[in-house]
Amino acid sequence: MGFVLIAAALAQVMWPPVALLGRVKPPLLLAAVLYYALCRDTGAALVAAVAGGILHDALSPAPLGYTAFCFCMAAWAAGRARDLVMSDSLVTQVFFGALTAVLVTVLLGILLIRAEVLVSPAERVVWRAGGQLVLGGLVTPAVFLLAGALDRLVGNVARREPIDGFE
Repeated sequence: MGFVLIAAALAQVMWPPVALLGRVKPPLLLAAVLYYALCRDTGAALVAAVAGGILHDALSPAPLGYTAFCFCMAAWAAGRARDLVMSDSLVTQVFFGALTAVLVTVLLGILLIRAEVLVSPAERVVWRAGGQLVLGGLVTPAVFLLAGALDRLVGNVARREPIDGFE
C-alpha cells in the first residue's frame, strides 16, 4: 500500500495540470484510495485514505488533514457499496473515480473557502470539479489495473484462474 500511495503521489505531482479542465491534475491518490476501498476491508481503506490525504496535503499548499478527511469520506462511502458492485468492472471504476473526484473537490473547496484558506470564487471550484470528473473517470481504471497487478505480483491476492477455459 505504501508503494502504491507514494508512486501515485509522485506521479500526481509530476503530471502537468490540464488547463482546459480548470488547471487540475489527475486524482491518482484518490484513485489509489478507491482501489483499497473497493478491494479491501474498511480498515485498510481508511489507512490508505489518511495516508493518501496526508501525502496530498504535504505536497500541496492545503493545510494538513483537510484532504485526509475528504479521502476518508470517499473511502467510507465507496466501502459501503463494496458488496453491491463488482470492483473489477471498468464501469464501476469509472463511475466511482468520477463521482468521488467531484465530491472530494467540492468538499475540499467548501472546507478551504470556509477556513479562508482559499479565496477562489465558487465558480472556479465548480469548474475544477468538472475537470476532476473527467480525469477521475479516466485514471481510476489505470490505477486499479496497476495496483491489482502489483498486489498479485507480490502475493497479496490470489491470481485469477480461468474457469472451464474462460478467462
